[in-house]
Amino acid sequence: IKILSINPDTLAMSALIKFPPGYEVQSGVWTRGFRAFILEGELTISAEEMESETWFESEPNEIHQGISSPDGALIFAKITGTI
Repeated sequence: IKILSINPDTLAMSALIKFPPGYEVQSGVWTRGFRAFILEGELTISAEEMESETWFESEPNEIHQGISSPDGALIFAKITGTI
């Protein structure tokens, strides 16, 4: 993760996030909302396959059914703060 900007009061941030080849996480909850753009590679989130140049987003406390990236991926994300 490379943080590009952060609001010290709310912890909202923008970041580049790199998923290594073979990355996989079982189901869980997004604790913070975000909007993200896939710059390189492919991600599968909750069985939805997404390739580069795709936007996706979540709400705080949204449940996902797993994340995987067989060949790796790079995303740009705007992550909401805690306040």
